[in-house]
Amino acid sequence: MNQNTPNAGADAQRAAVADRVRRYPDLTPQELDETLLYLRKQATILDRAAIAADPEVEPQYRKLCHDHYLSRPRPLAVWLGAAAAALIAATALAAFAPFA
Repeated sequence: MNQNTPNAGADAQRAAVADRVRRYPDLTPQELDETLLYLRKQATILDRAAIAADPEVEPQYRKLCHDHYLSRPRPLAVWLGAAAAALIAATALAAFAPFA
């Protein structure tokens, strides 16, 4: 039994994604979707770091991350966070207002 078989599949998938990232933004919509799915849902932090560490891929990887919110919160997440903070503040203010 070969213990490297699962890693070989993961390495091949990471290499395929790195190749697509290298060609970004010249990707088909399907290639872009597959790349984003891998980077958002399937890749470990080590996989993402390995892709980003390649000097030939790094500029395109940064652009992809910027264009598709891979390294920062999406606008909806920012709005939901702000709404939650406002709700907590309003609840705390209402709870302590009778004591003022």
